[in-house]
Order: sequence, then structure tokens, then C-alpha cells
Amino acid sequence: IENASDIALYSGLGAAVVAVAVLVIGVTLYRRSQSDYGVDVIDSSALTGGFQTFNFKTVRQ
Repeated sequence: IENASDIALYSGLGAAVVAVAVLVIGVTLYRRSQSDYGVDVIDSSALTGGFQTFNFKTVRQ
């Protein structure tokens, strides 16, 4: 039973590492493809604006 749980543990960790790697590569490729059009500035300002409104809402509550 220990061997089966070890296999499940390592396969889960491996899947998590692969998922994170795929996300990082996907975001990197997306930002590189969008950087030609100067969309990074718009995206970053939209993200910071979203986070600021979220922070203000939490402070009001």
C-alpha cells in the first residue's frame, strides 16, 4: 500500500509541476505575441486597476 501511495504522491506532484510549467510557458508566449502591438501596457494597467478596486472594496467592508 505504501508503494501505491508513493506512486500517487509523486504522480500528483509531477502533474502539478507540469501544469505550472505549461501555464508559465503559455503566459510567456502570449505576452511575447501581444508585445508587438503594445498591449502589455494596457493589460498591466487593467490588472493594477482591477486589483486597486478590489483592495478598496475590501477596505470599505
